[in-house]
Amino acid sequence: MAEYGGRIASVVDARGRTGYLMVREWHGVDEVSGERAPSVDLALVIRSEDGEWEYSDRADPADYDTGAELERGVVDWYGQPLSLTWLSVDRAAAIEAEHFAG
Repeated sequence: MAEYGGRIASVVDARGRTGYLMVREWHGVDEVSGERAPSVDLALVIRSEDGEWEYSDRADPADYDTGAELERGVVDWYGQPLSLTWLSVDRAAAIEAEHFAG
């Protein structure tokens, strides 16, 4: 998963809406053991039909299938497939500043 941490992809959903997905890796505390455990946070901004940006996110434990989804280039977003195209470092930095900063 480390190869995807901090990366941003442009996305297209099944309805043709476009947006961006940012991948963040972090270590949280496991609720059962109390130990630090790796986790992956996916943040999505997608343009709605009326032109507004909608934000949603999902956090997965590191042993979830997120890495395989990212490698495959299709993420299941709450039952809806998102097709990914990874952005260059420069383009990703601009998108991060515009949509994911703060």
